[in-house]
Amino acid sequence: TTKDYTVRGCTALIDAIGGAIKHIRNIHKYARPEDVPAHTMFIITTDGQENASHRFSSDEVKRMIEHQKVEYGWEFLFIGANIDAVETAEHIGIRRERAANYSAEEGTEVMYCAMSKNISEYRKTGKVRDNWNEEIEATVKVKKKK
Repeated sequence: TTKDYTVRGCTALIDAIGGAIKHIRNIHKYARPEDVPAHTMFIITTDGQENASHRFSSDEVKRMIEHQKVEYGWEFLFIGANIDAVETAEHIGIRRERAANYSAEEGTEVMYCAMSKNISEYRKTGKVRDNWNEEIEATVKVKKKK
C-alpha cells in the first residue's frame, strides 16, 4: 500500500540488469570448472519502468544478454508489473515468449510460486516450458475482469 511503499521514480532497471550479468559472468569466469553451474537462468522482476540508469545503455545490455544466451546458453525471463513487459523485454533482447505481465496487487504470490516451479523444472531439464508464464499472466486477466 502507499503506507508501506512510496514510489520515488528511480528505477535503474538497465543498470541493475547490466551489473548483475557482469557480476555473474565474473563469478563463472573465475570459478573452478566444476563450480560453474550447468544452467544459468536470469529472472528479471520489476514493478517500474526504466528511468534512472546511467552506467549501462539498453543497447549494451541487449548485447550482453545476446552474448550470454548464444555463448553460454543462459536463459532470461522478464516479469513486469504495471508496465508492458513484452515491449520492455524485447527492447533489451529478451524475446516475447520469455516475458510475462503480472498484477502486483493480485499476483505477487502466484508469480513467486510459478517461478519456483519453473526454476525447479529448469534445474532438472535445462529447458523452459513454452507456457511457463500462464499462471502469472492469469493474474492480469483476473484483475481486468474485476
